[in-house]
Formats: sequence, structure tokens, C-alpha cells
Amino acid sequence: MNLRDNALTILQETSRTFYIPISRLPDRLLEAVASAYLCMRAIDEVEDHPDLDNFSKAQILRQISLNLQAGTENSTKEDFTFGLVHREILPEVTLRIGEWAMLAPDSIAPRVWDATAAMADRMAYWAGNNWDIRTEVELDQYTFSVAG
Repeated sequence: MNLRDNALTILQETSRTFYIPISRLPDRLLEAVASAYLCMRAIDEVEDHPDLDNFSKAQILRQISLNLQAGTENSTKEDFTFGLVHREILPEVTLRIGEWAMLAPDSIAPRVWDATAAMADRMAYWAGNNWDIRTEVELDQYTFSVAG
């Protein structure tokens, strides 16, 4: 099974809601959207992981962000998972973030990596601060940070 087909299988397993419209897109658009969705799903699984403490979540999210920020057209899938800790409990979609990053067409890949890196940094900030949200403004900031 090639990466595109495998990505669609993982997409179907992680989100039936998004699977149907994404699977019907034209090829290059499908690869771009599937890449972005799966990269975001990979970091979301870290943020929501029930067995990771907040320090570990922040550490993993920051490392993923750094890896994505360092991405180039010469990067390999292993470059995007460099330095990840707690691999033994991370879900498959997270462990395979390098593959999802490489799925994006060259013309859009840096944008997918940048958007995912920024989101991972924002998630790491909130995890590192134990999601201490006390005001409506902070709630708005958090909501934008992880869903913006």
C-alpha cells in the first residue's frame, strides 16, 4: 500500500467525518489536505493523551514543532520524529508524523509544516501552563491557539 492510500486508511480510522470529503478531493489537493489533517491530528493526540503529564506533552509538542520548523525539501520522515520521547505510548498517527509531513506536495509542504509547528508551540504553551484559564479573554486565547 502506498503512502497516499495508507494515509487515507489512517484518516478514516481517526475521523470518519473528515474522511469522506477529503477522500473525494483531486489528487494533489487530497494529499495536501490529508497531510495537514493528519499532522494536526498527530499533535492533537499528544495534547489529549491521557497517560502523559503536562510537562511531557509540552516537551513532545515543542520537539515536533522544532522538527517541522527545520524541514526542507531534503528532509526525511525520520527528521520529523527526531528526539521524540515516550514513543512507547504515543499513538500511531503521532509516531508517523514524518510520513504525513512528507505526503504534502512540495508546493505546499512548507506551509503545512509551518502551520503545524505553530499549533504545536501553542499547544505546548497551554500544556506547560496546566491549561490555567481564568478569564474569558484567556479562554478566547486558548480556543484560538488550539483551533485557530
